[in-house]
Amino acid sequence: MKKILLGIILPLLLLTGCWDQHLIKDAHIVYIAAFDKGENGNVRGSAVIRGFVASGGEAGGGRPQNEFVIAEGQNLRNVRMNIDRAVSGTFTAAKTRVFLFSEDIAKEGLYPYLDIFYREPSSSLNARLAITQGEATEILEMRRVENTLIGEHTEELIRSSEINTIVPKLDIQAVCPLFFDPGKDPIVPYIVKHDDPKEEEVVDGVALFQDDKLTGKLDVEDSTLLLLLMNKKNKIVRIVRKVHNDKELDIENYVTIHVSKSQSKMTVNTTNRNIDSVSFDVKLKTNIVEYPADNLGSKKEIDKISKKLSKTLTKDMNEMIKKLQEANSDPLGIGRELIAFHPEVWNKLDWRKDYPTIPIKAKVQVKIGENGIIN
Repeated sequence: MKKILLGIILPLLLLTGCWDQHLIKDAHIVYIAAFDKGENGNVRGSAVIRGFVASGGEAGGGRPQNEFVIAEGQNLRNVRMNIDRAVSGTFTAAKTRVFLFSEDIAKEGLYPYLDIFYREPSSSLNARLAITQGEATEILEMRRVENTLIGEHTEELIRSSEINTIVPKLDIQAVCPLFFDPGKDPIVPYIVKHDDPKEEEVVDGVALFQDDKLTGKLDVEDSTLLLLLMNKKNKIVRIVRKVHNDKELDIENYVTIHVSKSQSKMTVNTTNRNIDSVSFDVKLKTNIVEYPADNLGSKKEIDKISKKLSKTLTKDMNEMIKKLQEANSDPLGIGRELIAFHPEVWNKLDWRKDYPTIPIKAKVQVKIGENGIIN
């Protein structure tokens, strides 16, 4: 028995150990990072490092603050190395919540700037990303918005837009497959910072992509319609449209609806291995949440509003689809539908050349349910 135990224990003692650790106390944790084009083809990266100002209380307490750092390099790894040399401790993006990229970078292609995050095991792949109008660094330079640090403010801004069905829920892990999918393109939140330093950043719709390159954008109203067309409705969908032209007060010409349920069905029409058209049948079940003109006790009035909204939203949705085709961006996944169910048609197409010319139409049917507690 002793010989058996000795035979088991002795090899264990000869095994070499492996110990790999990254202590948080030695790291500078980045909450938000931004990337712009630098000089001479370089990349300019900036980041906000979360820290605390001691307040004289218990250990570890204090008021949160931002330390802003910036550097240039030939690629993102070089940028990180240069920032590492400028700060004490280790610069780590393992807990980063938001990555911002300027329009100039996005037009060239996003994947080369995200490659480092896909190769590094400690990367925060659930971090959100957004495209900024102008330089992304300008948003980080705000440091904070009132009492909220800029990193948390930007993340909550994007989260709120997701809940309100303005932008899709998207992280850097989910966007990668779409960069290489020949039949579907990604859409990414688009952020604008006003020139007035007192003004905050706002989500101003979505950026349209062809593969990993920015080719256009949609405003907030159009991005909501696009998400409904994609069956990506989130918790809240509010739509304001004009339904009258003859009211004394202009506010009485408008109605606000909340979309409680939505369904979009795509149909690809083909003959003789050629694509004829693509149609979308969109059904919206809605509730009226504001209608100053009132008279909602009348079924005739409700039917009139339903028809008007159906006509208006059909027109708006078709105009939005034209913008997608002008940008040669296919976030609806029409190409993916062809690959899956009509491969003989797909193989005959030069998709990027043919997609902008395909007849694509949507028809919206609005059904109004509840109209408020007054009636």
